[in-house]
Amino acid sequence: MKMKKHVVTTLLFSLFFSAQYAQSVDKVEPPNWWTGMNDTHLQLMVYGKEIGSLKPTTTYQGVNITGSHSPQNKDYLFIDVILHPETKPGDISILLSKGSQEILTIQYPILERETGSALREGFNTSDVIYLIMPDRFANANPSNDNVEGMQETANRYESLGRHGGDIEGLSQHLDYFSNLGVTALWLNPIQENNM
Repeated sequence: MKMKKHVVTTLLFSLFFSAQYAQSVDKVEPPNWWTGMNDTHLQLMVYGKEIGSLKPTTTYQGVNITGSHSPQNKDYLFIDVILHPETKPGDISILLSKGSQEILTIQYPILERETGSALREGFNTSDVIYLIMPDRFANANPSNDNVEGMQETANRYESLGRHGGDIEGLSQHLDYFSNLGVTALWLNPIQENNM
């Protein structure tokens, strides 16, 4: 009876200890990547309880893990990866181990790059960016100015009040921006205003 009680106590202690100190993956950034990128280097930021002490490996063809490191906060692990040009789309299994013990596996998605995606262009010094607050620009639909359940109603006479401008108001005036030579709109803010 004593032996059985000792085994049960040891088992319960082991389960409690492993549950208390178990590593987990809560987030991976970026959440996915693509094949065919010009720069073959990628760094993953993995976040989870005590993840920084683990060592990553993979056997996915065309993918090499060249290193990893953890900052002072051991809930982070940075994984340096090279995706070779022949890498095929799929889920990369990244095994996280401590010594010879396998702790966790991350399934990291590598997607096929869309045709022509390398032709996308960001903004540059030739662009004219117009910063605008939609609420103050044009109100195309006054019926959506006041929403049931919102704390504040529209009041154009109060300087800090909502005025009712909306995205449709911007859309109806795109020729105005075009005539000014504007190439990009920076909308500020686009959020529910319920103060």
